[in-house]
Parts: sequence; C-alpha cells; structure tokens
Amino acid sequence: MANGGADSAKKEGAMWPFWAIVGFAALLLVVYLASGGGFSPGRAIGRGSKRFIPADQRKVLPKARLRTVSHGNEKMDLASLDGKVIIIHFWATWCGPCKKEYPEFANFVNNNGNEDIVVVPVSLDSSDAAVTSYMNRIHAKFPVYIGAMDFATEVGIRAIPTTVLIDKQGRVAWKQVGAVDWSEKGVPAMARELLDSDD
Repeated sequence: MANGGADSAKKEGAMWPFWAIVGFAALLLVVYLASGGGFSPGRAIGRGSKRFIPADQRKVLPKARLRTVSHGNEKMDLASLDGKVIIIHFWATWCGPCKKEYPEFANFVNNNGNEDIVVVPVSLDSSDAAVTSYMNRIHAKFPVYIGAMDFATEVGIRAIPTTVLIDKQGRVAWKQVGAVDWSEKGVPAMARELLDSDD
C-alpha cells in the first residue's frame, strides 16, 4: 500500500508542470479575449520603417475598381493612384472592434489634408443601406467603398479590422490586423514616412 501511495504521489508530481502550462495558456486566452481579441487603438504598433516589409519583398497590390456606397455609386480604379501612398482600411458595420475604432479613424480621414496620402475605407458589408445608415449616424462625409470581397481575398484579408499601407510604387508595404493608432504618431506618421521614402 505504501508503495502504491508513493507511486501516486510521483505521478501527481510529474503531472504538475503539464497542468501549470495549461493553466498559464488559459490565463493568456482570457486576457486576450478581455482586451477585445486584438490591439487597442491607443497602442503603438507598426511604427517606423523597421516594421515595413523590405522593399525588395513587397508585392504589387492587385488591380481593382471599387464602388462607392454613396457619392453617386462612382467607381475608383486603384491604379489611378500610382505615385501616391494609399491607406486601405477594411472594416464592416457588423464588426464590433471595427466600430469601436472607426470614430478615431474617421477623425483622421476628415482631417487628412495631404493630397498625396489617399485613404480608402473598404466595407465588407453586403448591404449599402447598413453602411449608409452607420456613416450618417457618425456624421462621416467621406466616401466608403463596398462590394470588394474578391479584392479583400486577393490582398489576403482574413480578419477585420485590417489596415494596409501601399507605397508610391503600388506595393503592399505594411499590413496590420486589429485596431491601430490613428493619432499623428501612428499610421499617419508611417504614411508620411513612405511618402518621403525613395524605396
């Protein structure tokens, strides 16, 4: 009996590291979910050229013509923006983290006075009415593009919100899943850095 008790104690002792690892992983998952499952808008992420994709590894943005939700359902050819830095922001009205981030994003778009930095908000909604209603509710006046699921797939969008920076040569220079920093020190600073770059 004594030997049986000793063997049991040894087995329990051997199992302790396993359960400790499981418990720690569970704690990380809880913290991740509690934080919204992504980055918070105020967190400094992706800043500086060290976070850009190296110039010789950047892929050319797929060709696409995007339709606006409002503004007369006009279409824009992204190829027409060559020579400019493009910020493409993928989002949807049914995405909670997207809507949490959107007011800060909208504030940046409304105050972007640089004609060489073009902001392209792309909604993955299937309904024009849902986007129009939301934009009216937050009093946003800039165009939003829709009907771009194929384009999103080609760009490699797997979750939203996702923000993509396109350099002056029309190549994907940076992509971030989750909410990003739309203050002057965040994504706008990165866009200006790309604009000043010769790469």
